[in-house]
Amino acid sequence: MKKVQPLKNGSEADNYLYQGIARPIVDICETILSHKEVFRPKKIKFYIHQNLDVNASAKKMPKSLKNFFSDNHYLIEINQGAILFIHRTILDFFHNKNFMPKVKSEDDVDISWLSSNLSLYKNIPANRQRIEYAGNITILSSIIFFYHEMAHVLRGHLDYIGENYSMSMLAMDDEYDLRINNIIKALEADADYQAGEFLGIMFNREKELFYKVLEINNDLDFFKKATMAARFSFQLLDNKFKSKKYHLPHTRFEVFLEGLLNKINIDQDKALEIATGLFIGMEKACNTFGYRSHRQPAEIEEDGEQYRSLTAHLLYQLESELNFYRQKK
Repeated sequence: MKKVQPLKNGSEADNYLYQGIARPIVDICETILSHKEVFRPKKIKFYIHQNLDVNASAKKMPKSLKNFFSDNHYLIEINQGAILFIHRTILDFFHNKNFMPKVKSEDDVDISWLSSNLSLYKNIPANRQRIEYAGNITILSSIIFFYHEMAHVLRGHLDYIGENYSMSMLAMDDEYDLRINNIIKALEADADYQAGEFLGIMFNREKELFYKVLEINNDLDFFKKATMAARFSFQLLDNKFKSKKYHLPHTRFEVFLEGLLNKINIDQDKALEIATGLFIGMEKACNTFGYRSHRQPAEIEEDGEQYRSLTAHLLYQLESELNFYRQKK
């Protein structure tokens, strides 16, 4: 089974999406997984799936494959649909020339090679610099998805849920069992925080790889792109799914940022200045370019308070149970 498979056959669009985005994602994730000491006793495999649904997931290898895999084998998958969704939406966002990265009008080029092969990209005026920049943000968004799903494995979330709650219980209406909903939301918040920590840890370890793939030459540039990727991803996914099993994108971003700053070796004052400016700038840009959040300010404030009180307290209560599943061999 290939780690990643082409979307189309032989087109220029396929070559760009495969070599420019999917392949670097796999290379980074495979390098991350090579640090086996981080994952013991868990064993994790990673694939980019051809499915065009917008989704990423972590799951335990099914018992039907127990002859090939041990009880500690897990699979993380990112659908190509999720990668395309982020990249296409970011390109759409970048088409306004007043938003970064700034380019001269004469730099605009025809991207019919992309839009003619993939209907998702029709009617998006862009240029190669923005295409490449959007590609970098998409790669980092996918890495954040990967770390988020990896946290579900390493933090014991999958085993805890699998042994304590049935799929029918998880599918219940949110109001039917508020505790289950709150537990899921708490585990998702924990995964957001851990995704930030994992990204910081692995950037410190594999800085040259990140520099090469993302075409950057300093740590603050990486931080800027990473925070932009997180902010974009959380906002776009909330706009698309409006799921009640996650905190709102503002809260998710703050939780992720706290984890990232806790581990990354970087000038904290400059990083916070960048994050604050980026958050305000992107909020204004989102509103200006039609990506206004469907959430009201009062709802956003209430969600942040819910995280600081209910979610954080619930995670503290679950810690001993989750620790049992983390150490389970």
